Amino acid sequence: MLSLLVVGFIVYVVASTWSRSKQRAAEPEKVEPTPAAETPSPALLKWRETLAEAQRRTDSANALIHAPRPTGQALLDRLAECRQAVDDLDAWLADKPGIRFDNAAELLINLTASELKVGHGKVYAQPDHTLVAIVDTETTGLAEEDEPISFGGILIEVRTKNGHLVTHHLSYEGYREPRVPIHPKAQQVHGKSIEDLRGQRFDWQAIARILLQADVVIAHNAAFDRRMLARLAPQISGMNWACSIRSVRWRTGGRQSLDALCEHFGIKRPQPHSALADCWALERLLLTTIDSDTRSSAFLRQAITRPWVGD
Repeated sequence: MLSLLVVGFIVYVVASTWSRSKQRAAEPEKVEPTPAAETPSPALLKWRETLAEAQRRTDSANALIHAPRPTGQALLDRLAECRQAVDDLDAWLADKPGIRFDNAAELLINLTASELKVGHGKVYAQPDHTLVAIVDTETTGLAEEDEPISFGGILIEVRTKNGHLVTHHLSYEGYREPRVPIHPKAQQVHGKSIEDLRGQRFDWQAIARILLQADVVIAHNAAFDRRMLARLAPQISGMNWACSIRSVRWRTGGRQSLDALCEHFGIKRPQPHSALADCWALERLLLTTIDSDTRSSAFLRQAITRPWVGD
């Protein structure tokens, strides 16, 4: 009797399970409704189009720079074509709100390096001479996110053994509209507002011709100027820098700011905190002889023989 009950129970369970399975198979499958895709706004579509065009032009400029290079006049023609492509890209993006072409500086520096390798615009120094770049920047502020708004630079040739001047080769001063606000204290120093700088851009090829040809790049508080310029062109940080505060023993016994040193050595500064004017002032300081004897080495010799920046 017990066996019959067990068999009957098993038959009941199997039959019930089969019935429920059949019923579920007959029911239509429930499909969750797919939410309608959100239509991009015209502004977003325009933004995507702008970014795509910027990337296309960037790739085009990069391809020109890194393509196999011919020789002679054909190379110069290729470089001119490449320069035009980069300039067109930079100009095209200049009036696009909210988008900047941060690689333009790097591309133009690489382009200038290629030109110099084939002697185009190259400065040649004597074997016992040193090419020195003296640079200065004015900026939006002192913080990590701040940027340069002006650049001043000169390229000079000096005698390596004593740091005496041989000749001046190049000079450049330029301004740029920054991507960040100008701190009020910085504006008090250099006097430049965003409106003063609107639409202005650095000539990176002029900057590159000064920096790339220098055996040493000198700035007063070089760690700051190097960091600011590297914000726009990272390869600048790898150049041979020297700080005219840390690499030179000025023997003044006092403050070593550019203002204080110029006052101590009687150097007039008609335009303080103008980038190029500060370069000329620093050059006069560095070319000052350590002793009263004019045959004595200039302070500059210390910077070129033991360049040091520090942190």
